[in-house]
Amino acid sequence: MGCSMIAAGATALAVSNLRLRRLLGGSVRRGRPRPAEIMKLARVGIPLSGTLLIKFAVLGVITYATVRTGTREAAAHAILYAIMGPLMFVSLSVAQASVPEVARAHGVREVRSVTRAALTMAVIGVAVGGSLLLAFRDPLVTLFTTDDGVRTAVLGLAWLMVVMAAVDGTQAVVAFGLAGLKRSSWSLGSVAAGYGMLATAAVPVAATRGLAGLWWALIANSALLIVLQGGGFLRHSARTDAAPMPHPG
Repeated sequence: MGCSMIAAGATALAVSNLRLRRLLGGSVRRGRPRPAEIMKLARVGIPLSGTLLIKFAVLGVITYATVRTGTREAAAHAILYAIMGPLMFVSLSVAQASVPEVARAHGVREVRSVTRAALTMAVIGVAVGGSLLLAFRDPLVTLFTTDDGVRTAVLGLAWLMVVMAAVDGTQAVVAFGLAGLKRSSWSLGSVAAGYGMLATAAVPVAATRGLAGLWWALIANSALLIVLQGGGFLRHSARTDAAPMPHPG
């Protein structure tokens, strides 16, 4: 698995450099490093990296809490996350694509219009994908396991997984909207607060409410992030300059 991840990363790096060469009309190594530009990127990139570190650390705690509920529950949880991954592709792709559009937008109305469009596309994508998934969940789950207990758990929680994908996709769009406004530090604070509470509650929730309770906790956490990051987005988008920037040429 490690080799496949290295190969995937190397391929993505090669494709990105090739596309940059075509866009720039030359090598990406041309010119001297510009410390001021590097610092601008770092102010956005480092908080974004911090949010990922926190998220995956807490998801490890969630996995530990799931294992404590039983081996079948742990297997069901892993299958649900594996199925949710492709379901999140649309919302995450739209969220990432919205960053340059938000950054280029002029004024509060245009910034919010771009984000509303991204939210609409993300929700529609998850709704369509989730509907198909629920319609064909029986044969799909059979591809992952033949254990009747695991199948029953996955089929029973499939609708919760679709809700989680929709809510988490929505908060991802808002988070990337903040990145487009160069305010990813707000996302870092929101994620630290939300996932911190989730990490504290994971084991007790698993012990008392089981796997379903954990998925409800995940949904509640993503909903909280929508509120926290949405408040930050409204606050910072209201400060955007409404004056249009001159176009070159």
